[in-house]
Amino acid sequence: AERRLARVRQSTQTYLALLSQKHYSKMISKFKVIFESQLQGFLGQIQQESTKRYEHFLSNMLTRLDYNEYYSSVLQPQRAPTPGLG
Repeated sequence: AERRLARVRQSTQTYLALLSQKHYSKMISKFKVIFESQLQGFLGQIQQESTKRYEHFLSNMLTRLDYNEYYSSVLQPQRAPTPGLG
């Protein structure tokens, strides 16, 4: 049991050292940007196809993937405000 505890401590220290390096944070940020971009495109395609073809299963899938509209609100492309509005 004591050897296992020592191995767990060693592994924990190794992983914490890896996580604290700058390249790890950059890698995670890069993957986040790629994921969000791909997800935004995918949700947009589903929405477009479901309205163009009136496919109920696509609307249902979009609702399930974005049930609280979190992704569609967070991942909206940043648009410049329209002059005279707001």
